[in-house]
Amino acid sequence: MIKRQQKNNKTNNNQLKEILLQEEPILEKLLIYKEKIPDHIYDETLQLLGTEWDKKRLYNWWNYRIKQNN
Repeated sequence: MIKRQQKNNKTNNNQLKEILLQEEPILEKLLIYKEKIPDHIYDETLQLLGTEWDKKRLYNWWNYRIKQNN
């Protein structure tokens, strides 16, 4: 039972990562790409965002926002 709670808490923590104010303008630049983000843009954006972000998190944020806008 305890192990299950810890696993669920870990999942929730990953899903609930906040986006900082200084990250918003960097991320919003990705919204010009409607079908796919070019690899070099991923690399540049990840360098600007720092270690809290990886390609999967970046894609998930972008995908959610693109679907939300349509």
